[in-house]
Amino acid sequence: MGGDNDEARLGEYPKHKIEISSFWMDETEVTNAQFKEFIDATGYVTTAERLINWDEIKSMLPPGTPKPNDSLLSPSSLVFKESNTNNLNDYSKWWSLGRDANWKQPFGPNSNIEGKDDYPVVHVVGKMRMNIVNGQVKGYPQRLSMSMRQKEV
Repeated sequence: MGGDNDEARLGEYPKHKIEISSFWMDETEVTNAQFKEFIDATGYVTTAERLINWDEIKSMLPPGTPKPNDSLLSPSSLVFKESNTNNLNDYSKWWSLGRDANWKQPFGPNSNIEGKDDYPVVHVVGKMRMNIVNGQVKGYPQRLSMSMRQKEV
């Protein structure tokens, strides 16, 4: 794992061997229909649908950091945008903050998932590391495990 060429970011060096424990991975991603079943059964509200808790964020920032305008604390999620840039290290070229973007409206209020029941669910991240299959909740593999699995395929 790690970088060994000029495409790797500085934090990815040096290349090194690791050992990971086994993990479960389903054959397919969780679909919008499966996720909706989970939401309907539990009433769960995803991170992308919640107001940002300033007190929680403030505890991770330097003391005295001023509170941003409330409009910046509204529910949102990162949305992929096409870009012609070659600068792969500048994430702002690939992602934009989508106000009210969530699993039901992937690109914000003017989008929806109608006719996309079998598409993979999106905007389900962070604390929501779960996979819904046959009504059971299972943990997603951590990023490291997923990265290693992708290299095997």
